[in-house]
Amino acid sequence: TFKIPKNFDLGNLKFSLQELRLENCRLESSGIEIATGCKNLRKLFLSRNNFSKNFHLGPSKKTLVELDVSQTFLNENGLREIFNCEKLKKVNLNENFLNFSEDDEIDSIESVDLNSNDENSVDNNKADENKTDTLGKAKDSLEEILIEHSWMNEICLKKILDCSKLKILKISGNLFQGLSSDLKNCECINLCTHS
Repeated sequence: TFKIPKNFDLGNLKFSLQELRLENCRLESSGIEIATGCKNLRKLFLSRNNFSKNFHLGPSKKTLVELDVSQTFLNENGLREIFNCEKLKKVNLNENFLNFSEDDEIDSIESVDLNSNDENSVDNNKADENKTDTLGKAKDSLEEILIEHSWMNEICLKKILDCSKLKILKISGNLFQGLSSDLKNCECINLCTHS
């Protein structure tokens, strides 16, 4: 692990940098400023940092097309910040144990990784509904969904099946028992029942 100093500045790279990888750099909420000042940033990888207090993307909200915030202790406010990204196509929210609210809605995302979220809502059908209600308008653009080991049940799956462009669906390790044949539109399906 490498810790980036708080006063680290990208200098002139802020104007030309299109991809930035800051995985496992022990960044905290204030450290995200390194990336948020980049005016043309398209891809940002921040996994294995700690954004439990605040998470702000600044001007990069207008340019980001891919964002990885897996394992970052992201909270619901950080989630809303991500949902406000104008051009975001691919987002990895893996292992943040997020609980989605009815107000959270992603728009025009093509690929979303929600693996290992909602661990505490195993018996809560409302949480499962919220997780898929979050897909909102993205149901018309999503091509890939990863929701493995997320305590998702069949209610959630039925909503996912409404995604008209879905090509890849990975839902291993969930609470499924007796699935229907409605999955025929998917090119790649990874199913596994939870025992």
